Amino acid sequence: MQLEKIFFFLEKLAGLPVFTPKELIPDQISRWRHLNQVAIVRKAIEIIEQNEIVLRPVPLKLLTTLMEHSSYENNKKMQAKWAILLVNAASKRNEFCSHQIFVDLLNQLSLSEVELLDYLYQQSVDGATIREIAFSRTLLLKLCSQELRLSYEDSLCVIENLVRNRILEPNPNQSQKIELKLTTLGALFMRECTQV
Repeated sequence: MQLEKIFFFLEKLAGLPVFTPKELIPDQISRWRHLNQVAIVRKAIEIIEQNEIVLRPVPLKLLTTLMEHSSYENNKKMQAKWAILLVNAASKRNEFCSHQIFVDLLNQLSLSEVELLDYLYQQSVDGATIREIAFSRTLLLKLCSQELRLSYEDSLCVIENLVRNRILEPNPNQSQKIELKLTTLGALFMRECTQV
């Protein structure tokens, strides 16, 4: 098989500029990851300056893991979540200390899952208070289908992954309908990826 055909195939898969036979694949991927990191850090600096945030040191394990995982993200909405999470981890006014958990969670979520969580979080937050609101499985499937344009199977996978990650859980006060609610972990995760 011709080398050019292989590079063309990889370009189509990645949706990014063409590999050339002169470049090694790992070098090109490293370059993409570096550009993603730069975009996320730029966004974080912008947020810090706009909100006049005083910084504190971030544990090396947290910082390196966050930068490593976020470097694979080239979607602007997801990069914004990573930037906000970085800012919150570094903010002196944020007393929350469990950001490592959220780095691991965000790394496991797709854009569709985060968009569904954005909706659920907006419905559950009343000022600074997080209300316990149960969402029927039917409503969640409808949101995935109509708003996120996901197939039924993909919608099921999105919902099940959020349950698997303990971001959503069955509502213990449910009647006959299957209802899910945002867990405390899910609400805190969304707060740290959404609000500064």
